[in-house]
Amino acid sequence: MRARQYDFALYFQAAMVFGLSLSLATPVIEQIGYTVPGFFMRALFTGLYVMVYMAYYLFPAAVVSIPLLIAFLAVLYFRNVTFVVEWVTAISTIPQPSDAHFWPLLIFAGITLVLFVVVFKFKYSLLLLFFAGLAVFVPLWYLFVDSAYPAAVFYSACCLMLLSYYNGSKLWKKFLQRDENKEGIIALRRSWLGYTASLLSITVMLTLILPKDLAPVPWYSLQAWVNENFSYLTNLRSSETNGIRGDGGVFGFYSFDSQKDTELGNALWQDETILLEVRGDGGIYLKGSIKDTYTGRLWKKTGVLDAKDSFPAPKEPLLDYLTETEVTIKHKRLRTSSVFSMLYPQDVSSLPGSLRIGQNSTLVMSESIPLHREYTVEGLDLAYSANFAEMEKEEELSSLDQYLDLPPDLPHRVRQLALEVAGERQSYYNRMKSLETYLRHNYNYNRDVPFAGQQRDFVDYFLFDLGEGYCTYFATSLAVMGRVVGVPTRYVSGFSVPAEESRNGVYEVAGTNAHAWVEAYIPGLGWLPFEATPGFRTSAELPLHRDAVENGPDAYEDEEGHAGPINDHGLYDQHIDYPISFTEIESRIRAVDFFAVLSQGLAAVFIAALSGLIVFMVYRLRSIKRMISELEAQDPGRRAVGYYLITLSLLDRIDLGKYPGETPRVYSKRINRWVYFLTLNFREVSEGINLALYSNEAVSPDLADEAEQFFQNIFKHYLSKVGKLTALVEILVKGKHFNEHLNSQNV
Repeated sequence: MRARQYDFALYFQAAMVFGLSLSLATPVIEQIGYTVPGFFMRALFTGLYVMVYMAYYLFPAAVVSIPLLIAFLAVLYFRNVTFVVEWVTAISTIPQPSDAHFWPLLIFAGITLVLFVVVFKFKYSLLLLFFAGLAVFVPLWYLFVDSAYPAAVFYSACCLMLLSYYNGSKLWKKFLQRDENKEGIIALRRSWLGYTASLLSITVMLTLILPKDLAPVPWYSLQAWVNENFSYLTNLRSSETNGIRGDGGVFGFYSFDSQKDTELGNALWQDETILLEVRGDGGIYLKGSIKDTYTGRLWKKTGVLDAKDSFPAPKEPLLDYLTETEVTIKHKRLRTSSVFSMLYPQDVSSLPGSLRIGQNSTLVMSESIPLHREYTVEGLDLAYSANFAEMEKEEELSSLDQYLDLPPDLPHRVRQLALEVAGERQSYYNRMKSLETYLRHNYNYNRDVPFAGQQRDFVDYFLFDLGEGYCTYFATSLAVMGRVVGVPTRYVSGFSVPAEESRNGVYEVAGTNAHAWVEAYIPGLGWLPFEATPGFRTSAELPLHRDAVENGPDAYEDEEGHAGPINDHGLYDQHIDYPISFTEIESRIRAVDFFAVLSQGLAAVFIAALSGLIVFMVYRLRSIKRMISELEAQDPGRRAVGYYLITLSLLDRIDLGKYPGETPRVYSKRINRWVYFLTLNFREVSEGINLALYSNEAVSPDLADEAEQFFQNIFKHYLSKVGKLTALVEILVKGKHFNEHLNSQNV
């Protein structure tokens, strides 16, 4: 059987199918809700699918393998029915876990098959293929699938390569009809595709590296008018730069731009941008970050993130006071990898990736959660108040030492105050409630506070000098003072979901709902929330559990018999007391936005100019190479004259040019004195060039070789004299020495 000849078109089209499939399937899988396999796995299986389809395309007899595969599965089924049924059920269940690979790889197989058929059977429908791809990418981009952007760029590049190849093939066929020299056709095809690939590569590079997050010009009065009269426009991706917060990392109280610095303190600026949309239960806390190490100026997280294993479970005595809660969360304008949850999360579904759980119960994704992606969190939240102090039990707390650590230089008066307020309380719970009540009743809420300074302990400054602050001041002070009196505490930041719906069962969570509070470990009960910030509801304000209602008073009593208050104070009073106007926001960020836009714009202009220069230099280099190759193909006389003229230009550049009125013989002698070569003589080369120009005598090929050698030696002198960088600018940017002289001779 005769071996099949190498078919360039076949393998080129297969490579383009590989690129098209890899680009198109990636954002589609992400939008469906599955974790996109790693690049190596995607490339491996896509290449495998292309090879299988090519085998069926080249060898139609291979189709017989399909019945054989079906027969094999049938035999396997009858030999072990239970195994096959369980296996098929496991891999075909919809939906599977988000990190499952079966359906993503099946989607790759289907998309690759469709593209293979279109490219190989309907190759003149490439424009339709191009616009069909864009019809997929554009909606995915507006659905906040970020991978749709680079995928669309590479998809378009592959389509244009195919289009260039098919248009070029028409030209190659015409040349093939005129000339049977296939080597020339191959060279033309190679240069054609190389030129196209170079331009597309540069275009792709520029498209991907140019800034995508240039903020709009800050015209807030117009933006406010548009938002008021055309509210639906705020849902478009084109307006996302008006209010996107966060850098995609782990959530922190200042990570969504409430404050630029990660240190505690300073005046707090919160805008009213809607960051999350929550469906389910309102009036709850959603924690996004838990930190355990206080340094005196900030909180740090030391817990290690592990792969998803099990969620933290509440202790049995606390179960009667918890209620099942389910919320569906959409990250509308907050980029973070943190998964928000209630007090005790028990299950998280519809995540676009793998979930990791920290030692301190922090839930974090392996990558940033895509905007407008919804996930559901089920768990238990505190719903009833009770006399938790009586429910405490002795418990070994050595494993919680990290939640008792304090800075060695914590001021003594902070320790003394904590001990005075709660040191005599016997129960852990009552120690925390005493500190909570003390802070709420003796300090005021105010978010416009001066900075503490680098040398001051944050808690000491708040308790003894400032006397007012916002939630981070109260939560930090409660956590630190709780540790002083021996209670394990941790600092929690997240959002307080409004108690009232905004629209159609949706609770809109804005930047003004960002909050910080404390969780303390009560022996025998586990972690419980504590709220020291005035205006926010404490656990004592929750309704009593039915057992407590049946047995007595409408409030818990501490160990001294003092009844705790139960009322219906609003959860978000401080946001009504301290409104922030649109004018205030505008005045604070106008200068920052202006310089940010200016710097980004200048960077974009610089990158565009540099890229344009690189493209121009590549074009010049290709032109010079093409002209040199054309010169080499000329007869000896023209080739000698061409190299001679380039050499004269280089000699003139290194101050060895011809003087006015100087004869060629005198000039050649002077050059021989300055530039001596053992095997070459410039005078002989000059005389040979004169004969080539002004006589009809045939020129020896040796003259052309000598002229080329003389050019190469003078070119080395030129590089050493002016420097390589100057030579690069002169030749590739200014177009000197080569282009003008080669073109002047039309060689």
